[in-house]
Amino acid sequence: MEARDQEKSITGEWIIFDTDNGSNKYLCLARHNDRDEAIFAKLKSLVFTEFPYLNDKYN
Repeated sequence: MEARDQEKSITGEWIIFDTDNGSNKYLCLARHNDRDEAIFAKLKSLVFTEFPYLNDKYN
């Protein structure tokens, strides 16, 4: 992201986050053309292991 910011080429990305106890937890970056199913699969394989409370919240 930092390199893209320096190149002024940040467009079309999603920043996916969840709010927990008043603070944002940034979970994933994705492109707008990424399919919802692919983004969710990425979240399930990486993020739900790190933040198990999200399993109950989103599954």
